[in-house]
Amino acid sequence: MATTQKSNPRNPADDIVEYRAISATAIVGIVLAVVSVITFAHPVFWIVPVVAVVVCLVALWQIARHAPELIGRRAAIIGLALSIVLGIAAPTRHFILVVRSRFEARQLALFWLNAVRQHDLKQAVEFMRDVSVQKLSGEEDEVIEREGPMGPRARGPLPITQVVRAIEELGESAEIRYIDVEEQTASSSNEKIVSLWEVSAQHDGKPKSMRVRLWVDRNARAPRSVREWRVASAQFVDKAPEWLSPPHSAP
Repeated sequence: MATTQKSNPRNPADDIVEYRAISATAIVGIVLAVVSVITFAHPVFWIVPVVAVVVCLVALWQIARHAPELIGRRAAIIGLALSIVLGIAAPTRHFILVVRSRFEARQLALFWLNAVRQHDLKQAVEFMRDVSVQKLSGEEDEVIEREGPMGPRARGPLPITQVVRAIEELGESAEIRYIDVEEQTASSSNEKIVSLWEVSAQHDGKPKSMRVRLWVDRNARAPRSVREWRVASAQFVDKAPEWLSPPHSAP
């Protein structure tokens, strides 16, 4: 005898998918994390990944509190990770560039001081070149003029300034000591580092010393391949030392 099975009627409500809202805070957090790429442009934008981290953490807290009605945990985690990476990478890159710039400027300043101390004014002039040459494909070289703290320096022999005369007077036996960076600035057109140096020597058993302020800059508009530092200016930190001989008058 055959038996018949009665199937239970299908409940239409089983086909209805329960609506789960996406966390608006998580969406804002991941958008801010993507925008955090702007932190590489300028330190003022370093606040963006910090805000993104806070927003993503708030999103995770809201999602955990209102689960399972609220979703977006994966987006919040991705935004959190991205903002942390960019928030660390941008300041690290900036710090490396600052340290490298200081090292390069310090080396050039030292080379210039040594050249003047050894009376090699031709080499000193080379370290004070005020042009950058940009190689243009199929065209002549383009010369980009630069201005230092004292204005554009005319091409020609090294000016016999008081600083140069004082260093030469101390002679090749003079000791050169780096003190510190006084100022470091960067703009879209110019990078400048001002450093302090001490030059000292023994003459007739008496110590002679002076402190010098050197401006070193480079043209930020020039291509990186030809972007070089140059000594733009030099002056005494306080005043000319008393032991400095008066300049020789021209015959």
